[in-house]
Amino acid sequence: MRLRVQDDDKRSFWIPVHKLFDGPECIAGLDLTLACSAKFFNMKLQRVLKSLKQTAPAQFPFVIEDGLAELMEHSELGRIAVVPVVQDALVRPAIEDGTPLTYKVPKNKAGGFATYTTASPQRNDVDAEIHPYPAYVHARTKVIDKTTFVDLNEENDVEAAVDAGGYDALLYIDMTGEGWVDVQVSQLAGKSGIDRSRPAYVLLSAPDFFPSCGQAELTRWSISPEIPKSFRGQLWGEEPWSLSDTRRPANLQLPGSPFDPNDDTMTAVVNMGKGDGQPSVTKQVEVLRASTLPDDGAGEFAPGWDVAVDVDGPLKTGIIHLAAYGLGSPFPEDAKLCAALSTFWPAVAPDVYRTMSMHTGAARDRGTVAPLTDAEIGQIGSLPWDGVPGPKLVQIDGQTFVEMASFLNVDYVTNAAENRFSNRLLSRISGKEYEWRVLAAARVHWVLSGGMNVKQTRRKWLFLSFRSISPGDPELLEAQDQAGHIFDEAVYRVEACFVGDKDPTVPSPKGPRFRLTPLRRRNFLFVSAHDAVALRRREENPQWGPVAAE
Repeated sequence: MRLRVQDDDKRSFWIPVHKLFDGPECIAGLDLTLACSAKFFNMKLQRVLKSLKQTAPAQFPFVIEDGLAELMEHSELGRIAVVPVVQDALVRPAIEDGTPLTYKVPKNKAGGFATYTTASPQRNDVDAEIHPYPAYVHARTKVIDKTTFVDLNEENDVEAAVDAGGYDALLYIDMTGEGWVDVQVSQLAGKSGIDRSRPAYVLLSAPDFFPSCGQAELTRWSISPEIPKSFRGQLWGEEPWSLSDTRRPANLQLPGSPFDPNDDTMTAVVNMGKGDGQPSVTKQVEVLRASTLPDDGAGEFAPGWDVAVDVDGPLKTGIIHLAAYGLGSPFPEDAKLCAALSTFWPAVAPDVYRTMSMHTGAARDRGTVAPLTDAEIGQIGSLPWDGVPGPKLVQIDGQTFVEMASFLNVDYVTNAAENRFSNRLLSRISGKEYEWRVLAAARVHWVLSGGMNVKQTRRKWLFLSFRSISPGDPELLEAQDQAGHIFDEAVYRVEACFVGDKDPTVPSPKGPRFRLTPLRRRNFLFVSAHDAVALRRREENPQWGPVAAE
């Protein structure tokens, strides 16, 4: 697998040699006792205030140590397992004893996303953004007094309202975090060169919305011969890569951190063995099961999804290390941006480019990469995965428009606090299904752009509908008959319209939470991931015809 880092042949890696367990049957002549311990922290709110040059107490909720996760021993999960504590909601307002906890929103820090965007210092020798504070902090709940809150998402220009600053914004709590698990075996102390145990770094991450789709598998696929030449280097806004490819020490700034600043292979996944010879590579059967190993986690740089990067010491000379507090506060604030930027983190962040009015701001150069189906975004049924229904067609004064949620006014934080997220459908998306969708979307963009560069032209087209179609679907059968082409594999039906390079949206009569896009050049297509031919018809022409799709 490709790594984003080099010189692994010059690094030292910890290699598992023998599994340890309690009792006299593990190692001859020794009766082992495993003494397990763990410590976890969420330091986001403390870091938010630190970004504003304020001092926060080292106690709840500014520093959270209890209620994040439990170390389970001798359970059905195995000898030891870290199990997150079940919460009433993914996010909750920081209101303690009836008093809302707030911060003063600084001026000119909305960052184009209607959120408090903290400073991210740069260092030339680091291929990642440095985030000593949460990258994005929710700023759209304005607090007037203990009982009066103003939802700035109702503002016509919510970006300007946040950018003006000067008001008190409500803080929100999530229960993500980081820390370590340690295992002491006193019977091994001083034997065979063992000087001490090495604690394992633990991340209590934001939910993986694609638990059945692995990051490592997607990374391998993205550089495999399965990708047609027409699409190589064009599929992603940001290419997938795994946390296991990262070469940085764990968080050195946690209270009482036990980590070694020289141990930069903490996240690597290494086969059992003695260190000599080449590791074996086997083709694995895909299993619809979530993994908690770093090869299934997302890498870090802008910031990451599971973890970000900070520096211990002076910016230019300090030690770069992993740090979970550099992610969004709370995490849905960052998750919305990742999803809006066309699955910015493949295999964990859904692609909602077609759900919101994303043809503004930094998302303009994206376009749909890994489409969600109509059912998954609530166009069919009533359960969008994120609480934000997908686009729909509306008639206003005799003209047809596409109605979408306004990107800047969508609030994943309040949706999460109200338990409006659902993983019921997304959890069923396997790695193969995800890959097929990415290729299907690329073929659609290829057709619509007339065979031009997919990455440069896909932003000009909006997917109105995306559905998996059964082989016996009447419309598909008619299209195959008219076009004289039969698909052999899974088929997707797509509706798309042209939106161009400039922002085509206008205000909606429903208010600032919605935007309208004129319906132009409506196209209908059937595509299959591995078929170089697609079937297409335009709205003004009932006839289906075959078109080259790569």
